[in-house]
Amino acid sequence: MKLHFFKSRYQWYFPVFIGLILVVGVVASVYVYMKVNESGRASLLYRAETIARSIDPEEITVLQGGPSDVYLSEYLKLKKKLQAMRVANPDSRFVYIMGKKSAGLFFYADSENPDSEDYSAPGDIYQDESPAFETALTEGEAGTEGPIKDSFGNWVTGVAPIFGNEGEIVGAVGIDVSASSYTARAITYAVVPILLSILLSVFAYAGLRINRAEKKWIELRTQFVTMASHELRSPLTGLLWANQALSKNESLPREQRKTVNEMKSVTGHLLEAVNDILDAAQFESEAKLVVDDCDLRSIVRGVVKDQEFAAESRDVQVIVDLPQEAMIMKGSETKLVRVFNNLISNAIKYSKRGGEVRVSGSIDAEKKNYILKIKDNGIGIPENELGKIFDGFYRGSNVDSLKIKGTGLGVYVVKQIVEAHLGSLSLKSNEGQGTEVEVTLPCVL
Repeated sequence: MKLHFFKSRYQWYFPVFIGLILVVGVVASVYVYMKVNESGRASLLYRAETIARSIDPEEITVLQGGPSDVYLSEYLKLKKKLQAMRVANPDSRFVYIMGKKSAGLFFYADSENPDSEDYSAPGDIYQDESPAFETALTEGEAGTEGPIKDSFGNWVTGVAPIFGNEGEIVGAVGIDVSASSYTARAITYAVVPILLSILLSVFAYAGLRINRAEKKWIELRTQFVTMASHELRSPLTGLLWANQALSKNESLPREQRKTVNEMKSVTGHLLEAVNDILDAAQFESEAKLVVDDCDLRSIVRGVVKDQEFAAESRDVQVIVDLPQEAMIMKGSETKLVRVFNNLISNAIKYSKRGGEVRVSGSIDAEKKNYILKIKDNGIGIPENELGKIFDGFYRGSNVDSLKIKGTGLGVYVVKQIVEAHLGSLSLKSNEGQGTEVEVTLPCVL
């Protein structure tokens, strides 16, 4: 049911989410391209206007706009200035000045050397159309044009008029940059948002696939835990009860009763191991904790009473020091019983014969948390192993001497339960002297 709901939900949600990411990426790319293009044209326009202002209009008015201009000092001075401007703008290909006469647009001077195949001599007619130059020479307005293709190549051009001392238009400056490099620069910047959106979409899709696989795995694990709980726990519990009943039958011969007791012990250890494993798997599979008002004082006293037989069998005295008033909190009573049953049971099992276990409870100074401590004077835990105690399937190296069997999952499950209740679990121990476990759980006041 959960898996089906998950799939049906994402049948519409995920494509819409990915589509939205891609649309945002495309819109961002278009916006970036427009801004880079706008910035590039503004830069060209600014440079054309700067060059136009640096030109002395008298250097142009003395020119005839014909081949004989090459012998004039003003022409040579103007050409050197254009060549310097070309060097100062390394991204540009041409810097030139044009005028207008009846035959059309013509060159006054350019930045090319005379031996260059792209050199334009004074008076050469520009054979192509240029709206920007027409506007600059007739209306005196600066502007840009392109990408536009002419006999020299494909260009983006900045154009600015040159004004005489009386405000008349004496010529216009042009600065050309390669259209391909100009466009490539704009595209390079513009492609970044769409690439990021594609990358984000890939990550989102990968996350969806992982999430689906995880959901499916959790579903299968939950099914396994449910099946195992019935198929393993129930027969083992029935077998344990049968062995307990047989062990009380005094009519059985001594050898048979001994065998039954051994079977009861083995079955009990096996049931405990199965419970540990299934509880750990079941706890991790559950989506949320179902909580209600719980009294920690009542829970702990109930667990201590249930452990009386175990304590007597090891000659261990359990001392309880809890507040007189109730210790109410929001939690799962079943799981909290599991916590204190495990901790108190461990304290009894690992205590020395004739020892004692102290169970105490209090509330912190801020009255926000209950603090419960379980302290024994048992075998303790080696110092170098303290950090591993909360790992699943880990048991202390000094446990084997007591011949106490276990899976090492108990404390691991306890820690998961306590943290699910927004609490914390800490442990102090000295090998050979004992262990103290502290459980902190939030109050409900």
